[in-house]
Amino acid sequence: MLQANFSNVIMRVNWVLSNLIGIMRMAQHEGDQKDVLQHIRTSFDRMSKSQRKVAEFLLTYGIDVVYLSASRIAELIDVNRSTVVRTAQALGYEGFGDLQADLQKQLLKRFSTADRVRMDLMRLSEDIEESVGDGRDLAILQSMARAEIKDLENMVSRISEADFARAVDMLEKGQKIFVLGLRGSLPLAMGFIFLLRHVRTNCFLLEPGVDNFADQLISMTSDDVLFTISYSRYANETIRCMEYAHKLGTPIITLTDSPVSPVAKRADLTFVLLFRMYLYRNTSTPMILLNSLVAALSARQHKDSQARLERLEEIYDQFDVFRRDD
Repeated sequence: MLQANFSNVIMRVNWVLSNLIGIMRMAQHEGDQKDVLQHIRTSFDRMSKSQRKVAEFLLTYGIDVVYLSASRIAELIDVNRSTVVRTAQALGYEGFGDLQADLQKQLLKRFSTADRVRMDLMRLSEDIEESVGDGRDLAILQSMARAEIKDLENMVSRISEADFARAVDMLEKGQKIFVLGLRGSLPLAMGFIFLLRHVRTNCFLLEPGVDNFADQLISMTSDDVLFTISYSRYANETIRCMEYAHKLGTPIITLTDSPVSPVAKRADLTFVLLFRMYLYRNTSTPMILLNSLVAALSARQHKDSQARLERLEEIYDQFDVFRRDD
């Protein structure tokens, strides 16, 4: 156990060092852009003792701070929630949420895939450090399942009825639906388009490498809908596609991880899911949102959807798609 704890300490030190190096690199390249972490450091000496605990946590705990609530941070460092809020106010923010939004904007764009995986493995290690033997493998499952449950609860509380209904309206009224998700977001986009094609026509997945994007976008008009899925680090092709759609007057829905992300700024309707990364983005939370949108669309177009599914079954039978023996 002592060796395991020592390993965790070494991992934490390495993470802090890499975090500090990232901060220095960012300071060299971001020019006049607001550096929230630097602002916290320069304000540190003017804070009360309890506020300094909060500031130190924000400076050393890495990207996790953009996903933790004020209450959770207070619990982790043994202060009152009000202290976390007052710390944000001492830094010139109205509340902790405003400070967290700026931290999110600054931190999320800085981390490489390797940084994310290293951080998530460290978090998992901390979650299961009391487990031994084969129990450690099960503890990983339990830890990730708890995170999924928490993310699902957050999603339900964050998404408004009006936004959800508006998204279904846009998907229903669009003559064509274009779906775009690149790199880590591609599996979500593929799953979404697969479901959409079961309930309505004219649904297209924009795929890099299949054709030039220009060729795939040639039929897009202002009567269509573009649905993008993009998490940090945000793909330039996704942003360029959104800018093209915007010029056409095509309505844009996006699913992302920050209300201030580049894709959120370019969308007409944004769904923000602030969930833990745990190695990769393809968790159940965004897929459940996408499934729900398709289910709501299907419920509105029940007769058409039912006829389409029956037609699909006939085609499946004709092409002998599914095995019928054993």
